[in-house]
Parts: sequence; C-alpha cells; structure tokens
Amino acid sequence: MKLLIDFGNSRCKWARLDNQDLQKTNVQSYKCEDSIKRVDEIIEKITFDLVREIHAVSVLGDVFEKEFFAKIKKLYGIETKFYISQPNNFGVTLAYADPLSYGPDRYAALVAAHHKMPGAKIIVDCGTATTLDVITTGGKHLGGLIIPGVELMCSALVEKAPGISMTKQINSTQLFNGNTADAVYSGSVMALSYGVRGIVEEIVSNINQDLTVFVTGGESKIIGLTDSGYVNCPNLVLEGLLIMQG
Repeated sequence: MKLLIDFGNSRCKWARLDNQDLQKTNVQSYKCEDSIKRVDEIIEKITFDLVREIHAVSVLGDVFEKEFFAKIKKLYGIETKFYISQPNNFGVTLAYADPLSYGPDRYAALVAAHHKMPGAKIIVDCGTATTLDVITTGGKHLGGLIIPGVELMCSALVEKAPGISMTKQINSTQLFNGNTADAVYSGSVMALSYGVRGIVEEIVSNINQDLTVFVTGGESKIIGLTDSGYVNCPNLVLEGLLIMQG
C-alpha cells in the first residue's frame, strides 16, 4: 500500500492509496516549530502498517526531509520519495525560470487542476500563505501571486504595532467590532477574501476567456471561498501527488 503526504507550512495532510484511489484524508496541525521535533510529532500520528511506499511533497526544507527520510527508513524500512517542481512534465509547463523556487505543493495542485478538467484554470490555495496560479488549456502556467494568510496578517500587526495584541481565540468575523482583537481578525479575513475575489476578477478580465476557479487549503472556508461558486477541491495537492507518483 502507498501513503501520500503533503507537508505544508502549518499542517500535514495524508491519505492512503488503495488501487489508485485516495482513501480517507487525515489532517494534523503542527504543535512544534522545530523541524526535527515535527518529524517525531508526525510519526506519532500516522499509521504505517502495511505501507510499502511513501510519496510526499514538502515545503519544510531539507533538514526536515532528511530527518523524516532517515527516521522512517530506520523504523519501518520504507524509503520516502519527495517530489520537486519540474519545468515541463505531467502536461504542465512551469512559468518559473527556477523550478526549485516554486513550491512543490503548488506544483502538485497545478498538475491536479490540469488533469481534472479541460479549459483554463485559476488555482487558489489558502494556507499559511494564499497563492493564486493560472494555467491555460494547454497546460501552460502563466504565473501567479502570493498573499499572506489570515494568521500571518494578524501576527504581522501584533509584531509591528506595539498597541495591538491578540489575546483571545476568534472564530467569527463582523463588519463592526468593539475590541482590537476582533477588529484585526475581521479586517484580515475580509481583506484576504475581497482581495482574492478582486484578483480573480482581474485575471478573468485579462485572460478574456472562461476560467474555472479551483479552491483548496485550510483557510478557504474561513475567508468564505467555499461558498462563492468556485470549485472546492480540498485534496487538490494529494490528487496531484497521486498523478505524479503514478
């Protein structure tokens, strides 16, 4: 049995592969900032019984990947294959001159979107950072944009503005807020939500053709994109990894 893993900036997502079909998807947010400790944290959560192959994309860097590879090899005798972005493969031609500078998770999402249905697409991935990428009918990647996610926006304000603090957990947004924490959170959510929608409209007007908008990532629901008429694809990165390992 194969195991597919997406190591993101703030969480890990994985699923088993049975007869080329993704099984139940699991998600775990990291508790540790240290990359080595994250390896142990993840290994505790994933069941490796009957797993013979591990295929992964990671944005956590070489230190994490080498530690994960070595520990899984030692404990279970399994070698982990980490995939990187490529200039021209799987029907996708990447716009970046340096493919290695393009996140492998974004690349996997591009591959999945290209194979999912015909036509030009916008891929919006809402995570620690929100990325927007455009791919044509023929698989040509036109490039994209990167925007700080909600948590990054909030933390940047707290770090740079001494009078601002976030002292409580906030799970809802409103237009009129009676305290600073709510105002920062609501403002960040709305800025990202309206920003993404505005950029999508700008892309559509520049491309001047019908585009399908795919939305994925943990913050897509928070900023209201899953109810916007876009195509919700929560497992887009793993679906791309499925094609790449094929």
